[in-house]
Amino acid sequence: MKPCSSSDPAALWNVEFTGASFALRNNVTKTCLGEQPKDINDIRHVNLTRCTGGASQQWYVY
Repeated sequence: MKPCSSSDPAALWNVEFTGASFALRNNVTKTCLGEQPKDINDIRHVNLTRCTGGASQQWYVY
């Protein structure tokens, strides 16, 4: 992981609203932030994946 800089285009994200939720798409890679299934320790991780609009790529503010 590299340090985040607001001058780095890869550090910028688009928020795409999809009704009650939203998706986060990276400006450079055009990939979306997605949640992975729980691991054996009941922990969920996130990664960048091809944008599909699936439930694992939908985020909510509570």
